[in-house]
Amino acid sequence: MKAKEKIIFVVSWAVLVCMFLISICLGKYRITVGQIADICFGRRVPDMVYNVFINLRLPRTIMAVLSGISLGVASGIYQMIFKNPLAAPDLIGVSAGANAGAAFLIVFFHVNVLIAAMGSFVGGLIAVFVVIGISGLVKYRTSATYVMVGIAVKALSDAFIMSMKYLADPEKELASIDYWAMGSLANITPDKLKVTIPLFLFACMVLWMMKWQVNMLVLDDDEARSLGVRVHEVRIVILVAVTLLVASTNWGYPDRNL
Repeated sequence: MKAKEKIIFVVSWAVLVCMFLISICLGKYRITVGQIADICFGRRVPDMVYNVFINLRLPRTIMAVLSGISLGVASGIYQMIFKNPLAAPDLIGVSAGANAGAAFLIVFFHVNVLIAAMGSFVGGLIAVFVVIGISGLVKYRTSATYVMVGIAVKALSDAFIMSMKYLADPEKELASIDYWAMGSLANITPDKLKVTIPLFLFACMVLWMMKWQVNMLVLDDDEARSLGVRVHEVRIVILVAVTLLVASTNWGYPDRNL
């Protein structure tokens, strides 16, 4: 690692730690750094401080960090797989497909937040594989082909979501769809983190174990195969892991209207 990269790395972590502490300390009910230290070392603090820290501020801040990491990692891997610097979950239709999957289950099956998150995961997978499948039909495809197909898939997914909103109950389901699409950290709880963190770590572990294959996908498919990479199988596994990584942070979104 070069000196400049080390400086950026250290500064980035320092900023993250500072923002993490600021997010926990600031709010309608102030918490000091000293009180955070007391809680961490098991010292006695007022019950209100403890409850606000454990049940509200800490889970929300952790979820915000995990969401940022998942979107950053996903965007980087999508760019490598599709060989296009513009590729990202929102641009190639994955985010819209995920919202469409959740909206479908909310309208027709009145599911809770966990089942809606599963629909979001499946919808994201369908979107990304549709992009790959349609792009594969193009004879002279380039890296821009995936982005163009992704934009089309995103438009179709958005149209599907609009149709779900038209069919939804305006007093309950419509609000749930909009609230899901916007996302919120307001109702994050420690119990929801217990679901999110294992999925997040599992997806990260899979991607870490396949980091060499991920780097090889930057090459042309023929070159990657000549180096022993099973391109098709590896691409599918990585896309599933990346989509799970992004979807894992959706499990914590509010369920008050679902």
